[in-house]
Amino acid sequence: SHLTPPFRLIASLTPGYENKVLFELIGEDGRPILRETRVVNFPSGYARIDIAEDFNYAISGVAETARIRLSVSDEYGRVTSIASVDVLLFTEGRPDYNVPGDQKENIVIQSPYPNTTTKGGSVLVSGVARTQSDLPLEVELIDRDGNVLAAVTTPLVFQDGSDYALYAVAIPFTVSEPTWVLITVREEGKRAPGTVHLSSVEVILSP
Repeated sequence: SHLTPPFRLIASLTPGYENKVLFELIGEDGRPILRETRVVNFPSGYARIDIAEDFNYAISGVAETARIRLSVSDEYGRVTSIASVDVLLFTEGRPDYNVPGDQKENIVIQSPYPNTTTKGGSVLVSGVARTQSDLPLEVELIDRDGNVLAAVTTPLVFQDGSDYALYAVAIPFTVSEPTWVLITVREEGKRAPGTVHLSSVEVILSP
């Protein structure tokens, strides 16, 4: 889409802790053009909500490619989900919005299931991903204190006729007691720096 200031962002999401959502507009060189945390109305009993938020921006040139990124975090400060879209910013003129695609998740974690317990010193993380490039995915195990217990990469296995590629990686771990861990799977940008998409699931790792 081609944007001019101000612009309206419409999204479907589940807010993070205290119903907060971080909105970012990131320049082609990775610099933050806009970074703002907003509290959204999230009625109880809903799994997701639709939001519409208005934003303004200023750039030094006439036009610039950029990335709109939304992220949410849990009560421990861990980022649990990221979604983004690349756009072209203009200082003036008429905006031109592309028709939005489907709202399916770009990174799906199929194993392990949320809130399950894994023993044996290794956890299998697998699923499907619809990515912008063929770069490997980044996978991390993060405890509730923010410590990264493990960090690995996993390649994508592309399938003919499918928008989604497969991924699977067995991650060794060492814990002395049952430990809640957030498993994050993320895609890093190839054309511009920073995370493009991130999905997560929280599980218990046990000795």
